[in-house]
Amino acid sequence: MGRKSFRDETKIVELHKKYKKLTDGYSKFSADILLGNPQLLLIIRLACGLPQREFSKILKFDRSALVHSELGISKTMKTGNAERIYKILLSLIDNANFSEEFVLESYRKFLQQASSGQPAEKLRQYGRMAFKHKKQTIQECQISNILESLRIPFEKEGILTLDGMEFFFEFLIPNSQHPKVVIECKNAQTKNKRSLKIVGYRISYEIGYKSYMIHKNYPKTKIVVIIQHNHERLPERVLKILEKETDELLINSGNKEISSKIKELCRAFS
Repeated sequence: MGRKSFRDETKIVELHKKYKKLTDGYSKFSADILLGNPQLLLIIRLACGLPQREFSKILKFDRSALVHSELGISKTMKTGNAERIYKILLSLIDNANFSEEFVLESYRKFLQQASSGQPAEKLRQYGRMAFKHKKQTIQECQISNILESLRIPFEKEGILTLDGMEFFFEFLIPNSQHPKVVIECKNAQTKNKRSLKIVGYRISYEIGYKSYMIHKNYPKTKIVVIIQHNHERLPERVLKILEKETDELLINSGNKEISSKIKELCRAFS
């Protein structure tokens, strides 16, 4: 995810070469190989030209589990799942095109589809309308008050155009023309730990993608993520992803700590 772990074409090529060697030119597959290399599913899916949703349905494999496998978050697979999925994959592999050119072509196609759908201008209009009528959360009011007390100039609910797409951010310091610090506020109040895990992964994937896009377009911009939740601790994998993708991660922090960290980051460009 993000600038440090989000997939790009270079990573796809690396994975393709790795698994080409492991499977003897994509001619030898087994449940054992899949057991220790769940990320191989990404290359197989691209070689089959299938989107994630359809691929997960064919495999009868939970989509979130497929995402974890493809991103390399899951390092192993349960034996029962590996054996069951391998049997289903046999018929798919026979008709797959494992050439590097085709795999990259599939990757580009699905990446483009993920960022399209509604016409771009229509999406921008929906986004602007949503933010225009959006009521500030308690957390956002807290950050606004801190920034004002520190006399740090900021733009609330600013828009950055990144690779031709518009992204909305809670706070841009000092503004969207010259973003030096980006602050994202996330609230993860859930009923139980399982729900927290789901919400946590959703937050980490969103932050990861935004982080990747920001640092691709604004390499020196710092990213601050402030999370409030009502459990003892966020899931370990969620924490690892967020720590990789942010310059400052503040969890259940008080005004004093938030104020100190923001002031420290902003001092560099003041």
